[in-house]
Amino acid sequence: MKYLIILFFCFPFHCFGQGQTYYVPVKKVWVYPTPAMNDTLIAPCSDIHQEKSKKAGYCYFYIENTTGYFVDLWTEEIYLGRLSPYSGVLRFDAQSAAWNKWHAKTAGGKFLWSNTSYCNDARFFSLQDKK
Repeated sequence: MKYLIILFFCFPFHCFGQGQTYYVPVKKVWVYPTPAMNDTLIAPCSDIHQEKSKKAGYCYFYIENTTGYFVDLWTEEIYLGRLSPYSGVLRFDAQSAAWNKWHAKTAGGKFLWSNTSYCNDARFFSLQDKK
């Protein structure tokens, strides 16, 4: 009887009382800058309403900004936002359901980082100042 009470009392708390776990990327990939020349990436600078994407897929990737620069981020030519200097690992949602080409550029346009990420990749990308 004692075991029955323990089973009925503890089992629901064990199964349903656990918090949601979040995926933590396991492999760090260092990405180094190149001089930004003749790129077509433009950050929005006005209050133009952006339509919601109709593309299917639930993909994301992780980026860490270890530089002292404000960095703008794009994936597949779609502007995602700005990273603050020395920010931790941040998750960004992507539009496609396969490989994603992402670009990051300093707010002043001096440096450019880019790489390719698979949908829900097990890596996170760390933007570095120099080699």
